[in-house]
Amino acid sequence: MLTVLMMKVRAFFSRSYRFHLSSMSEGPAYLYLPAHPRGSIPGLVSRSIRLSKIIPDYKGDEVNLDFDAEGRLVGIEVW
Repeated sequence: MLTVLMMKVRAFFSRSYRFHLSSMSEGPAYLYLPAHPRGSIPGLVSRSIRLSKIIPDYKGDEVNLDFDAEGRLVGIEVW
């Protein structure tokens, strides 16, 4: 189910130049948000929060919200 959902998200965001969804072949899918400069930048993500920490009764796939040093949401990782 996650693969189908992520393919739909990829198709939706591929029409926009503001978002980029990384490959889903192995490992997590990663949605780069507009504040993310893309590419591998050491130290860009200064804080990650698991969705299950925000929503205690969350029962879905593992989702991490990545923030930069200024507190901007820069990416979403889905396992």
